Amino acid sequence: MKLSLIHDDGTTEEFDFQPTRLMSPEAEAIEDAGGPAWDTFEQFGRKFMAGSQRAYRVALWVCMKRKTPGVRLADVSFRVDQLLVAYSEDETRRIREAIEADPDMDPEQRDNLLDLIGGLDDTEADPALADYGATSVDAPKDPPDSSETGDSR
Repeated sequence: MKLSLIHDDGTTEEFDFQPTRLMSPEAEAIEDAGGPAWDTFEQFGRKFMAGSQRAYRVALWVCMKRKTPGVRLADVSFRVDQLLVAYSEDETRRIREAIEADPDMDPEQRDNLLDLIGGLDDTEADPALADYGATSVDAPKDPPDSSETGDSR
């Protein structure tokens, strides 16, 4: 998959993130960075697929460390809308199969994830990722402000 970090000046930095091809020290660093969110590499993967911003940040950190070995997790900070995660068609298929085959997954979570994966098929590819043949996952939209919803809290 590709992680694309869009900087404030409009430039984009792209990283290849292939979890199954990580070196063991990288996988261990991911486990260590989980804090209370995850203990194992497998749990990290589930959090990543569920859209965990911490998991996205840790994945980006691991990729950035390859270019700049001294970068610390605390140094990695971005707005939610500055990171795009893109999957190839093959990755999307494998993700769907893994979700469908997981006997331990809560049915509601399974349905939510399959809806998200289905959305990947229906979304146009990001032009910056066209050569990869991938689909971008947009950041969550901001909730409407209280003037739009009539909520006066």
